Amino acid sequence: MAVENKTITLMAVGDVGPNRDDPPSIFRHCRDVLGTADIVFGQMEAPLSDRGTPMFCPSWPRKLPAKNAQALTELGAGFDVMSFAGNHAMDYGWEAFYDSLDDLKANNIAVIGAGRNIAQARTPAVLERHGTKVGFLGYLSIVHPGLIALEDVPGCAPLRATSAYQQMHYSPGSPPLIVTRLFPDDKRAMEEDIAKLRARADVVVISMHCGVLSVPAMIAMYQKEAAYAAIDAGADIVLQHHAHMLRGIEIYKGKAIFYGLGNFALEHGKPFPGMVKAWASDQTPEMYRATIARIRPVRGLEKHRYNPEALRTMIAKVTIEGKAIRRVSYLPAYINPDLEPEVVARKDKRAREVFNYVQQISEHEDLAVSFSWKGGEVSVDPVKTKP
Repeated sequence: MAVENKTITLMAVGDVGPNRDDPPSIFRHCRDVLGTADIVFGQMEAPLSDRGTPMFCPSWPRKLPAKNAQALTELGAGFDVMSFAGNHAMDYGWEAFYDSLDDLKANNIAVIGAGRNIAQARTPAVLERHGTKVGFLGYLSIVHPGLIALEDVPGCAPLRATSAYQQMHYSPGSPPLIVTRLFPDDKRAMEEDIAKLRARADVVVISMHCGVLSVPAMIAMYQKEAAYAAIDAGADIVLQHHAHMLRGIEIYKGKAIFYGLGNFALEHGKPFPGMVKAWASDQTPEMYRATIARIRPVRGLEKHRYNPEALRTMIAKVTIEGKAIRRVSYLPAYINPDLEPEVVARKDKRAREVFNYVQQISEHEDLAVSFSWKGGEVSVDPVKTKP
């Protein structure tokens, strides 16, 4: 078999943030599966460092002791590339941010979406496997002060969006339509990055940290705008994350968009009580009050700090042949009581639960996609049309 015709497998997961005495153990139930991939991608949720001071934190600061980098290596998940374009990247300032970049690179993990300046943050990672070049770019939409990289300032590559509220009914107090649009300059910069990468790589993968936090199914307008723009500019697949819950999947112009890969391996402390209280106030929109009401310890799941729906997760699987994506699927997975992701077999009721859930939330958002079991994987395909 010619090298260039050899099948290459990319596996991708959502938010990752191990924090335990034996870091690699968090991946004990999925290590073998991830080990079959030629490239493994994930989103780094928090800084890896033993230094720094909390800053720029609108919610609660997150930092992982540097030893947790072990979990990301072949001892654990075996990541090859990770996005560090996340809203917690600067929670402990520049020292912890720099440590994270250095620790990932020291462990042979390519970093996208973040850097010591905007040029580095917009620099792609290009990984070659069996003669095929797979390129990655990462962007951040969940932005607060201190996160955006500039010419001489460290940070993340931005893909910001504006919000406007349009009255949908003449009755006072009726829910508005929330209109979100990308910053034109950020959108244009991303399109330029993709065009440049397209000339260097056979397959282009775009990562976006974006979406509405913890609200089931919901996909904001700008998420679609961003994904469609990336594909129109030359991307082959779009991977989104941040919502801490799975989102639907869509096929657009023959290319797959994962609107939310969900949590995969997150361990951290409780949110500030003040934040939970604020979200639960009478002035908080119903969709958030309903969400917060469900974020509470459940018997047997005391370590889990998210909506119970966040226990369902997945590994996106991309099969590359002849220097192009030939198949896209996902492996159902579930977070166990120790916050460890488990790949679940088709016969496991949890696998069927994930399948039904992803189908349901995709239909809820009117996404063009078709799902079917192929062995132990769920195939992601265009909508079947009648002859």
